Order: sequence, then C-alpha cells, then structure tokens
Amino acid sequence: MSTKILKSNNGYNSRSYELPDKCIHCGITMSPEVINVTPPNFNNRVAITLQCSSPNCAKFIVQEYKMFGTDNTVRIDYNYAPLIDNVPDILKEKFPEFYAAYTEAREVESDGHKRSAGMAYRFSLETLIKDYAKLQLPDKSESIDSLMTGPIIKSYFNSDDDPLHHLFTASAWLGNDQTHTIPKHPDKGLNEFKEFLQATQFIIAGQLHSELARKFIEEGN
Repeated sequence: MSTKILKSNNGYNSRSYELPDKCIHCGITMSPEVINVTPPNFNNRVAITLQCSSPNCAKFIVQEYKMFGTDNTVRIDYNYAPLIDNVPDILKEKFPEFYAAYTEAREVESDGHKRSAGMAYRFSLETLIKDYAKLQLPDKSESIDSLMTGPIIKSYFNSDDDPLHHLFTASAWLGNDQTHTIPKHPDKGLNEFKEFLQATQFIIAGQLHSELARKFIEEGN
C-alpha cells in the first residue's frame, strides 16, 4: 500500500489516503493514477477513482474511504467476488427467515465488516435451530420460542447419537464468541464457526430429504 495526500476536486481539505497497490482487474502490482476525489458525503465517506498504471490494463477502480479526525481516513475494503448461494433449496423453502438472516450475514461479511458479520451469522444460527426444532416438535413451538439456543439444544437435541447435537453445540459456542469481547475459544474464529454452520445446514437438509424419501417409498408401496 502507498499513502498519498490528496485533495477533493472542489478544494476540500487535504487528507491522507492509503491507495491500493494491486489492480483488482489484472492483478499486477502497480501505483494507480488518481483520477478523481469526491467531496465527503453526509456519512463522511469519500470515493476516489483510480486507474491501473499498466498500459495493458488501464482499467478504472473506485475505492471508498471513511474520514476521521482532521486529516486521516480509513479505507473501506470491498469484496468483488460474487456471492455464491450455498444454502440447500429445501432450507430456503422450509426456513425462509433463516435464509434471509444468513444471506444478510454473508452480505455484511462481503462488505468487509467481519465483526458485524459474526453477530449476524450467530442470529441466523439461532433462527435455524428454533425453526428446525419447531418443525420437528410442533406441539412444543410455544416453549421453543421462549427459550435461548442453549436450553433448546439441551432439551430437544441432547443425544450423543444425533449429529445435530454436536453441530448445534459447537456452532452455538463459536457463535456466542462472535458476540463477546473476550471469546471462550480464542483458537477458533469466524471461519470455523461458518464451517460448523454450513455443516449444520447440510445435515438438516439431509434429514429433511431422508424424511421425504421415506414418505415417497411408503406411498409407492
């Protein structure tokens, strides 16, 4: 990264900006040419238009910054990789609230807000556990709604032979760490939490499909 002192085109106060040193299009290391610096908007955000210095590329890049203090800025990282929808279709159908919460969490993470993403994933986990528990135990729905995630797992998914017992428990532990200033499991982070959460989705999807297969076989006989 290189730091430059730049002034917006309307003559707004000069500030220090950390410019990217790699082109998002061609991937080469370069020193971008500054094309334009916008005035700050109502959220104290500034956009800088850059151009790749490689003559074989010369494509444009837009970088956002947040202003703070009298002359400093912090770069807002963007993730240009497309979001791949990896939620099983049967979960989208059965648990639309979970799907909406999980998608929002992924969008927050894609925008570079890791801490907020962790809390959002934690909310999606709680939504999934509650909705799945209510689907399996409809007569317990009112009780399930009133419980936190931990008691739901202990009350309704407490068998060591149930793979969801382990996945729910481990996911809840790491999900809770995303909401605490001092995590109980510092050797595990957001990536491990997301892996458990994704595995949980696939196990639930597999069990729901297994139930559909059982009904299909019974009806075929």
